[in-house]
Amino acid sequence: MVTVLKTRSAGAEALTAVAPDLRRIVGLLGNNRAAAILGVDKSLVSRWLRGAETISPSKRKAIIDVSYVLQRALQVLTPQQLSLWLVGSDPLLGGARPVDVLMVRGAGQLVAALDAIEQGAFA
Repeated sequence: MVTVLKTRSAGAEALTAVAPDLRRIVGLLGNNRAAAILGVDKSLVSRWLRGAETISPSKRKAIIDVSYVLQRALQVLTPQQLSLWLVGSDPLLGGARPVDVLMVRGAGQLVAALDAIEQGAFA
């Protein structure tokens, strides 16, 4: 008797690694907003979740960054406040919208802004 071992493809392993993060993003923001923040078509997010499409290394990093920011934000803000904060003008970010800063510059400045909010710099 020959035993055949199924091996997972690199794409499947990559999805498995970020699947909880991607599900968190979609669960909090919805498919359309998640796609917009990640800079992809909404159908691609669905394909990623189904495992029908491989996630590029740059998009895996973006998924991890967005998930971290959302997780950190929920330590400081309620889900409703988070939704408003993401698309509102934030003085701690020079008046920029957090969603735009996240898409262009990454998570670092948002984490710093959330730390400041938590310390009472902006309520």
